[in-house]
Parts: sequence; structure tokens; C-alpha cells
Amino acid sequence: KECKNTIDKEIVRIGKLERASNFDGEIYVWFHKKCFKKAHGGKVESAADIKGSADLRWDDQQDLKKMFGGGDGDADDDDEEEDEEEGTYDSVYAEYAKSGRSSCAGCGKNIANKELRLGLTSQEVDTGYTKNSFYHVSCFKNEMASSQITMGSIKAADKEVIKDHFKSLSKKNSKKRKEMEEEKEEREAKRRKIDSADKQKADKLWAIKDKLKKKYTPVEIKGILLYNKQDYKHGGPDEL
Repeated sequence: KECKNTIDKEIVRIGKLERASNFDGEIYVWFHKKCFKKAHGGKVESAADIKGSADLRWDDQQDLKKMFGGGDGDADDDDEEEDEEEGTYDSVYAEYAKSGRSSCAGCGKNIANKELRLGLTSQEVDTGYTKNSFYHVSCFKNEMASSQITMGSIKAADKEVIKDHFKSLSKKNSKKRKEMEEEKEEREAKRRKIDSADKQKADKLWAIKDKLKKKYTPVEIKGILLYNKQDYKHGGPDEL
């Protein structure tokens, strides 16, 4: 439908149900899979949303998953949890609170007058507005900013407090990253095991289909299915 070229036999095609122009009803309009993605791919969240995709040959199933997503609800980008202050910023600095009116952007609680705090200056991309956020030292979670903090006239003892905080944060984040990597590997191992079983199942099914197509005509296959009280799909041999 999109490119107007013929869809060759044995090539995976994707159909979209549309209202017929010459009668009161609906018909499937067929696309090459790449043409479908170009025309309607934004409406498909995963290959699992495409009816019949699980009945295709294993390699074709994998191609659709690469094209539209696997649909297993276990995407890797969900693994990463960003802290509120993670992202782009212009500067990070340590200072003593100039009043008791500021609130911590981490916990939301008040920062007392003259209390040691960390400030983060950032610029909003859309508006260009410069924003200053303040944190209790213990509430600041951006490990990457540790080497960029301007200390100014901070007391030596307080500098050590800040250094100790980032050492502890680095150790904690390192442990968290290791745990996340182990969990990811465990999930991937389970997924590989499931995929292996699904591949074997699909390969066996298609081996039977290929043998039937070589030995019998579609009409004969239909008769075999009906005789054995099996479901029969209208269409070519691959849909039987």
C-alpha cells in the first residue's frame, strides 16, 4: 500500500483494517513490514500488538521485535533510576546558608541559617531561566558533581564533611550499580531460556507446516484439519 510494489510470496506482510470504499464493511490493506512501520509504526508499541506475530517463523518474529520492540515489559531503560538533581547543570558550590528561608530540594525541609549547604545552578532549556537549588549535604545525590564543587571559603572541617559524603555516596552507588547489573543478567538469562524454548516450539511447528505444504494441497490440508476437529483459517497454506 505504501510503496505500491508487489509483496512477494513467503514475505512477511502486515495488514491494517480499513473501511472498504466499494461496499459497507472493512478490509485488510497490506504493507511490507518496513512500509508499515514508516506509515503506521508510531501507533504500535510492540510486536506483541501485531495480531499473528507469534505465529510467524522464529526469525521473522525476532525481526518484528527489533523493528517494533519486544513487548516483554522488561526494557533496559527502566533499569536506570535517576535522582532528581541528575542532569545538566552550570555549577555546583558549597556555602553557608545566608538565611533560614531556603528549603532543601532533596527532602523539602528547611535549611537553617548559616548551615552548610550545597547549591546547584542550572539553566532550563525551554525558557533559558537560571534556577538555583539548595540541598543539605546528606540530601545531595549527584555523584558526578563531586569533582566540580566550588568550595570557596568553606571551613576545612566542613570540606571533609563534603568529601566524606561523596565517598559514601560513591560506595553506595557502586554497590547499587553492581546489584542492578546482577539483576539485569539474571533477567537476561531467564529471557534467553524462554526464547530458546519458544524457538524450539516455533521451529517444530513450522517444520510440520513445511512438510504438509510439500505433501498436500491447501484443500487437502483443510480437510485434514476439519476431520480432526481443528480450527481452520481462511487463506494460503501458511495460515492453515
